[in-house]
Amino acid sequence: MKKFYLEKAREFLEKIESFSSICVFRHEHPDCDALGAQFGLCTWLKTYFPSKKVYALGSETSDQFDFPKLDVVQDSIIEKSLAIVVDTANRERVDDQRFQKAKEILKIDHHLKVDDFGNTQIVLEGCAATCQILTLLIYGLKEYPLTKEIATYLYTGIVTDSLNFTANYTDSDTLLAASYLLELGLDPSKLSQRLFDQDFASLKFKSFLFSKIKLYQDHIAYVILEQQDLDQWHISASEARSKVNTLAGIKEFWIWVLFTYDQETGYYAASLRSKQISIHEVANAYHGGGHQNACGVKNLSKKDIESLLQDLKQLIKSVPE
Repeated sequence: MKKFYLEKAREFLEKIESFSSICVFRHEHPDCDALGAQFGLCTWLKTYFPSKKVYALGSETSDQFDFPKLDVVQDSIIEKSLAIVVDTANRERVDDQRFQKAKEILKIDHHLKVDDFGNTQIVLEGCAATCQILTLLIYGLKEYPLTKEIATYLYTGIVTDSLNFTANYTDSDTLLAASYLLELGLDPSKLSQRLFDQDFASLKFKSFLFSKIKLYQDHIAYVILEQQDLDQWHISASEARSKVNTLAGIKEFWIWVLFTYDQETGYYAASLRSKQISIHEVANAYHGGGHQNACGVKNLSKKDIESLLQDLKQLIKSVPE
C-alpha cells in the first residue's frame, strides 16, 4: 500500500475529530464512485462518531444502485460545518454550491488537478476511484474498521470506476482495497450483476449508438446525439453520455467520444475516452477535465466539436499503427 494512505489517514481523522457537524458533497450528475464515496463516508462517520451531525447533500442520486435519500439542511448548518467534497476536481461541478459557505473544506479526490480548492486536500491523481482512497485511508485507522454496509458502498465505486478492474489505471492498491472490502462478506458476483446488468431497452439504445458512429482518421470514433435523438429514446443527456463505453473494446478505436445536445444551454457536452493515449490536455483546452484516459467537456458549439476532433487527430499522429 502506498505511503500516501498511511500518511494521510491521521490527517483525515484529526480533521474529522475537530468538527461536530460534517456535510459531505460530491459532483453533479453523480456516478457510483461519487455516491459510494459520499454514503460510504457518511455511514462510517455515523457509525463511529454518533455524537456528530452528518449530512449527505446534493440534488440527485443514481438508479444504478440502491443509494439512500439525500439530506436537506439550512445554510446555517453548513456555515458551521466541515464540508467534505469527494470525487470532484473543480468547484463548479459540486452538486450544491453552498459547500463554499462551510467553515472549512476538505477535498478528497482522484482526478487530475484542474482547480485548487479546499483548506485541506487529500488527492491522489490517477488512482482508480475516490472510493479506493477512502477505503485505504480507513484501512490505516484500525480503531475504526469498516462494516459490511460501508464496504458495499465503497466497493460499488471501485468496481464501476475501474470498469470492473479493466481500466488501465487499475493497480495493486485498487485490488488491495477491493480485497479488504470483500473480506467483510460482500458477494462480488451479485454486486456486479446489480451494477452492470442491463435491461433490454438499454441494449436497444446501445444498438442505436452503434448505428450513429462516425469515424475520424480511422482511430477516433464519435457519436453526436441531438435533442430529437434523446427525445426518441426518452433519455437525458447525462444518462446518454454514461453509455460512452458502449464504444469501448473495439480494436480500431483508440479514442471514442459521445457528444450530447443540452437543450437548456444550447450547447453540447462530451464524454471522451481512450485506450492508452492521454486525452486530458485536450479536454483542458476546452475547460474540461478528468483523468488521463477519461474526461468530460461542456458548453461546446458545433465549431468547437470540429476543433476538438482536429485536436484529437493531432494526438494520434505520432502513435504507431
